[in-house]
Amino acid sequence: MLLDKSDLSIVDIIDVGYSTESFSGWENLADGDYVLGVDLLSTFDAGELSAPVTLDLALDFVQPGILNITLEFPLVMTNEYVCDTYVIYLAEVNKAGAVYTVTQNVIKPSNFLTGQYQGVDAETSVTPGEESQVEVILGCDLLIHGLGFGWMNNFWGEDIVAGGNAVITVDEVNKTIDIADQEYMSTTYNGSPQEPYAIVGSGTYDDSGTYITMTINYELTNYGTGWAQWCFDNGYLPTNTFVATLTMDPAGLKVVKATTNVPFNLGDIKPKH
Repeated sequence: MLLDKSDLSIVDIIDVGYSTESFSGWENLADGDYVLGVDLLSTFDAGELSAPVTLDLALDFVQPGILNITLEFPLVMTNEYVCDTYVIYLAEVNKAGAVYTVTQNVIKPSNFLTGQYQGVDAETSVTPGEESQVEVILGCDLLIHGLGFGWMNNFWGEDIVAGGNAVITVDEVNKTIDIADQEYMSTTYNGSPQEPYAIVGSGTYDDSGTYITMTINYELTNYGTGWAQWCFDNGYLPTNTFVATLTMDPAGLKVVKATTNVPFNLGDIKPKH
């Protein structure tokens, strides 16, 4: 799509349904600055792949006898977010009469909470110092990704095969975060598919300092059992929710993996479903 840089209003939708799209109406546009962006409005057949696909894109700008520019954008787009609100801006074009200046400038959707978070997440008495794998992403919705990943792999012994994104609602007045009850991830245990996990939770954030901090309390459920509650009941958690204590500070809340004298045998812990 072609947008006016001043207000990001759409000038033209370039969509003919092919893998290669083109626009030839530059001479009819007013002088000024424009942005070229891309989104996906429908899914496509990626064969038997179950994971999201990341796309390489290329942008050719040809002005016969004057310009012949190709800009490469490796791994710039994903088919994970199919909606008109997830737009990636690729390049800017300045038009001054018949003179065009093309600048590569990739901008992905974001807001003040998006980014990687350091910290600890769902640490237990036998897996202390469980490092955060959390990221906040602006897709078609605002998403939190990676909650409970360390617990699932290192304590519970299951492999995550799909999912791991949860839609979150942010109250910027009260600085709270809500995770409504929703399907969250699919896993396998010793190669056997498990019932999908649901997640529900809430938390708070603080954006008053140099780096945003966040605390999330949440539960993961499958087979009718809340596993944070189960871990609490069996002495592996101090509370009946998983807790993620997070910061965007790259140097903050770094964790040295602690050791424990508690015997840890997953086969002795994990109940049979």
